[in-house]
Amino acid sequence: DILRPHALRYPVHPGELSGSLGGNVNTNAGGMRAVRHGVTRHHVIGLEVVLIDGTVVRTGGPVVKLSSGYDLTQLLIGSEGTLALVTEVTLRLSPAFAHSATVLVPFATLEEVTRVVPSIVASGLEPSMTEYIDLVTMRAMTDAASLELGVSPDVAGATTAYLVVVLETRTGAQLERDLEDLARMLEDAGALDTYVLAGGVAQRLIEARERMFVGGQGGRRRRH
Repeated sequence: DILRPHALRYPVHPGELSGSLGGNVNTNAGGMRAVRHGVTRHHVIGLEVVLIDGTVVRTGGPVVKLSSGYDLTQLLIGSEGTLALVTEVTLRLSPAFAHSATVLVPFATLEEVTRVVPSIVASGLEPSMTEYIDLVTMRAMTDAASLELGVSPDVAGATTAYLVVVLETRTGAQLERDLEDLARMLEDAGALDTYVLAGGVAQRLIEARERMFVGGQGGRRRRH
C-alpha cells in the first residue's frame, strides 16, 4: 500500500503473508511468484543486524554494485536467525505492472501439466506464477472459500489436475498478445479448456491456495 502511489512494489510473494520482512530475510522466502521474480535474496541489497554480543553491523547499501570484501548480506539471508538479528532491510524495488491476468487451466492428467510448465517458462512469456493444484486440493479450496470458478461440469468431470498461470505486463496490448500465445501453447499441450478469471475471483483463488499451503505446513509441524 505504501509503494502503490509510487508505481513500485516488492515483488516477493511468500506463502505466509503474516510474516515480517525480517522473517523473509531469515528464511530467504520465495513463494508462488518466485518463477519470475526470484526469492528474497534477489531483492535485498543491504542489512542492519545485531550480533549476539550486541554489536550493530551494516552490510551492503543502496547501490547497484558492491564488490569489495565478503558479501555478508547474502551470507545472512537464509541463516534463520542463527548468525544475527535483522533490524533493518534495504530493498531493491521493482516497477509495478499495470496489467495482469490469472488463467485457470484444467488438464486430464498430471503428466500433461508437468510437460507444459517448462515450455511456458522457456517461451519468453515470463509468467509471474505457474502453480499446480491437484483435484482434491482444488475441491477443498473452492468449498472452503465458496469459490465458483466457472468450469463447465463436463470439463470438471474430466479434470484431474489444474494449472494456474499469472501473466503481468506493462501494457494491455502486450497482455492480450501474451494471453493468445499462452492459449495456443496450452491447447497444443492438451488442456481441456482455458479460463481467464475475473479479478476478484482470481485474487480469492490465490489467497485460498496460500491458506491451503500454510494450513498444510501447520499440520505437518503438529504431527512432529
